[in-house]
Amino acid sequence: MYFVKNRHVISLPLGVTHGKTYYIVLHVKNTLGRDAFVFPSDGFPSKGFRAVNGRITVITKTLGQSDPIKFSAMAADGHSKLFLDDLEFITVKPSHDDSNVVKTTLTHTGKKLLKNQNLL
Repeated sequence: MYFVKNRHVISLPLGVTHGKTYYIVLHVKNTLGRDAFVFPSDGFPSKGFRAVNGRITVITKTLGQSDPIKFSAMAADGHSKLFLDDLEFITVKPSHDDSNVVKTTLTHTGKKLLKNQNLL
């Protein structure tokens, strides 16, 4: 069990119709000793989500389509590339069920993925 202290909820009602709502719920654990930002490939929010050191950040995106979203990470100072579960990026497919949670951990090192690889 863990305690969630930092929560981000982003709702995008545009294009959402009854029965066509999709969710991405991402729990990002940060034990790196410094704050970080997690960036979604759809560019919203453009500044990313802050993942505070020593906490688990809950990111919830409400979408009107089921296109996968890639997430990448960078140190809050903007100088260091970070990884999610030792990967350059993770790809998350939205679900109709907002209880589907993807858990990931920020890491200092990792491996770059080939262009066509993902975690779907």
